[in-house]
Amino acid sequence: MDIDTIGLGEDFVKAIETTVAKCDVLIAVIGNNWVTSKDEHGERRLDNPEDFVRMEIGTALKREIRVIPVLVDGASMPRTAELPDDLKPLVRRNALPITDTSFDGDCQRLAAAIRLVLEKAAAEEQERSATEQRQRGGRERSEAQRGRREEKEWPKQPQPLSPDPVALSTHPDKRKLALLAGAVTSLALVIGLAATAIHYFGSQRQEATTAGVAVQPSLQPTATVAVAIPSSPIGTTPLRKEVTSKSLDNATKDHPWVNSLGMKFVPVVGTQVLFSVWDTRVQDFEVFAKSTGFDPRSGMSSFGKEGSKYIGATWKEPGFSQGPTHPVVGVSWNDAEEFCKWLTKRERSAGDLPQDREYRLPTDVEWSAAVGLQYEVLGATPEEKSGKVELYPWDIPQKRDKGWPPPAGAGNYAGEEVRNGDWPSNMACIEGYNDGYPRTSPVGSFPANQFGLYDMGGNVWQWCQDWYNLEQQSRVWRGASWQSFHPDVLLASYRRGVPPGTRTSFAGFRCVVAAESSR
Repeated sequence: MDIDTIGLGEDFVKAIETTVAKCDVLIAVIGNNWVTSKDEHGERRLDNPEDFVRMEIGTALKREIRVIPVLVDGASMPRTAELPDDLKPLVRRNALPITDTSFDGDCQRLAAAIRLVLEKAAAEEQERSATEQRQRGGRERSEAQRGRREEKEWPKQPQPLSPDPVALSTHPDKRKLALLAGAVTSLALVIGLAATAIHYFGSQRQEATTAGVAVQPSLQPTATVAVAIPSSPIGTTPLRKEVTSKSLDNATKDHPWVNSLGMKFVPVVGTQVLFSVWDTRVQDFEVFAKSTGFDPRSGMSSFGKEGSKYIGATWKEPGFSQGPTHPVVGVSWNDAEEFCKWLTKRERSAGDLPQDREYRLPTDVEWSAAVGLQYEVLGATPEEKSGKVELYPWDIPQKRDKGWPPPAGAGNYAGEEVRNGDWPSNMACIEGYNDGYPRTSPVGSFPANQFGLYDMGGNVWQWCQDWYNLEQQSRVWRGASWQSFHPDVLLASYRRGVPPGTRTSFAGFRCVVAAESSR
């Protein structure tokens, strides 16, 4: 927000509060001198209650608007004692550092975070509109019923024709969301990041036009910065495509490529694809379900003290508690394929993914490379390769002989922690091992492997692209899960053949980014 946009004679405090109230997300870019910056009188700016920076952030915090601190030039989050009372809650907000060494990836994380906030706000707005429509329909029916009663009690009189009720419909503007995420990344690539605070206000309810591009108010800086915005839609500019392709090609273990959902991807030696560092999360699948209406709810089995039962569980309620960063379960191979197709189409349209790249499930050979079995025993099918290499995921970097039981922290398997009253009394577990998670654990809870991939052993089984054998009745599961305890099943080379329509509480999937011709 710029003070030049405030009309003459208008109360700037109210103007700021009104503008911030319309926002869904506020981004505060914090440099090294942000806390100590002084005004023309030599006084610290943040000590002035009427300082625009302080008022904007303070208003957003008070209204519980999402505030994302972005740290530049090596800055760190200010301490509570350094801030006035109205800004102290800022120190509890999760900050995003942007560094020279991971600039593209950091900016993509910021764009992904904003996209998720706006999509959630759009979904909530749609639900509110639907509720208002239902309520209005109820009132109209009540009025109609009252009118019919009155007609019976009074002589009939000519009545004017009334128009048909207007059906209200509010849908998320996906193009605006895509432009916003793309614009944030593109702007970040050309802004001269300063040590003073720069704020961007986001609202999907208003639009401004700059250099021929529809952008959100969140892209209007409050401090003077050098900004260059392409004159054609950001999602289709050659610059945007070039930046995206370069970011993909330059991804490393330490600096992964980050997509629009905040999923991170890294290269794996022996493959031509980028692997997601973790399984697809509940929050990722939830965006997919809300965006498409694809919501698988039937035929899922949930594992409990009586074994696997069909008790009406779904990916949303699998029979145990899950958070947004837990791996999604209760999804079939077919469901995983639909997710990959949707994400490919979404990000190609937004310019976040080159047209020659796609999301898909890993092949069995790619998965073996990712777990560290680049030189596996040859076999015609995954079934023929299953269990031939007697190494566990925790042993592979050292290439040791079979090591059992798993060492502490090896992964989320069926250790003694499963004996919590919801485990079959006649079923074994890994004696002497306890990972602390009776069911799924948040992704990244255990150490990553040599490629930076988490949960390549344990947590949930992972669907692979291949058929299990020549009969082509079952697809491949790899990696074991929180329900696995048998030594043979935990081998990195173990495969399990499962019908592609199967939905269970201990299987999910992991995506890769690949060239279309690499299947």
